[in-house]
Amino acid sequence: MQPNLKPLFTAISLALGTATIMAGSAKAAVMYSFEVTPDFGPLLGDTYLGTLEYDDSGLTGIGEETVGLSDFDFSFLGSDFMSADDPFAFVQLFDGVFLGVEYSAPEFQFLSGIDPFDPSFSSIDNAFFAYDVSAGAGFGNIKYTSIIAPPPPATSIPDPSTVLGLIGVGFIGIRMKRRSQEPV
Repeated sequence: MQPNLKPLFTAISLALGTATIMAGSAKAAVMYSFEVTPDFGPLLGDTYLGTLEYDDSGLTGIGEETVGLSDFDFSFLGSDFMSADDPFAFVQLFDGVFLGVEYSAPEFQFLSGIDPFDPSFSSIDNAFFAYDVSAGAGFGNIKYTSIIAPPPPATSIPDPSTVLGLIGVGFIGIRMKRRSQEPV
């Protein structure tokens, strides 16, 4: 009598499939470019550009969340501002939706679109830029554009646990086949 191996192979296939799906859903660096356009004050009509990056691997996508910047680069009035210039800068999200960056310098401040009274009313459209320079103070809009990060390079080396699991399944299959061929 031969053992029914179908349940064993079904369970193994499901386990490997689930592991593959979970490995593929890992989060990574998220990048945005942004454009600041003052619409009030002495810098009215000017445009300033920048980029930011953060790692979303620790985020749950539930409720209000913040994560520190891994990179920030903004050119404003001839000066470059980097993430090291504001070590407390962070990205604001609500239910996994990007709402902008919170970043401060002596000349300006970025404010995210989080609604402090009711985060469910938060929107990236509420994010804004405020400045106070020698010519005067003002504020403006921020337009964020997601930058699709290049995928990590493909590797031809399989995960060791997958290889060991497949070898183990192979040995179990060979052993069961030999047992079924032994005279009883």
